[in-house]
Amino acid sequence: MADVHKVELYAHWDELQRYMDVSQPLPDVPALEKYRHLDPTTTEYDAAGKRGRPADYWATLDLTWWENEGYPAHLKAIREFPWSTLEDRMEKSVPNLAEAAMV
Repeated sequence: MADVHKVELYAHWDELQRYMDVSQPLPDVPALEKYRHLDPTTTEYDAAGKRGRPADYWATLDLTWWENEGYPAHLKAIREFPWSTLEDRMEKSVPNLAEAAMV
């Protein structure tokens, strides 16, 4: 597996962990946009102005801009992020994970 693909998997894994952690707001992704107001932690986070973008960001996103500039910048940020500095919550919650063979 290429390193680029590996870090993209880290990004997806990080998103899943944040989705499952009820102490954190929902990940700010289009698929979860319509559910943000239903999650108490996310509602509090958004009301405090911590989201850092308009509530209708995904609904009004210019798709041409996203394809040409936004997504390439997003991938660049993922590829340059220091993933090894993050705590691996799975390692703490799955018994014997370190001993498991990764195929």
